[in-house]
Amino acid sequence: MMSQILTHSFGKSFPPSLSFSGYVFLFVGIVGAYSNIYIGALFILAGIFIAFTRSGVQINLEENTYRDYNCFFGIRQGKWKSLEPYSYITLMQNHEESATLSRSNRRSITGSTTYYDICLLNGNHRERLTIKRITEREQASREIKKLSELLKLPMTKYMPCVNTKYNKKRKPRR
Repeated sequence: MMSQILTHSFGKSFPPSLSFSGYVFLFVGIVGAYSNIYIGALFILAGIFIAFTRSGVQINLEENTYRDYNCFFGIRQGKWKSLEPYSYITLMQNHEESATLSRSNRRSITGSTTYYDICLLNGNHRERLTIKRITEREQASREIKKLSELLKLPMTKYMPCVNTKYNKKRKPRR
């Protein structure tokens, strides 16, 4: 009997500017292979790795395990770990920006995305594991309900326990 595995890809492992440089390495490697095959092959391999490596998470429902994986040439690599420490599931809104700096050190935003992460949380909410990333709120609400039933975990609001010792050490705000 084959076990049921949920797979979700988060996309490319590297940021867009680095992925673009992977395509540049690939092009330079192809052109450079005409003059020196070894250096060209090195650039081609580096370019393929940077441009096409993807990351994600897999959950094995029957064995109650998960793994964060990196996928290269269709081969997923990652270590399987137990889901036992996680006892809740939550939905978190995040905002991500891509920016570049000019030669005069001016920052310009090249892309901005709001997305919703479905995360597993441990008992005190200090550890979290992102298992799915969605760009639409309604779709995220439907998905968290499905995953809550599949994983048999209650939905909760993210509220990490605050360490009182840490608060005493912090400098008061002015």
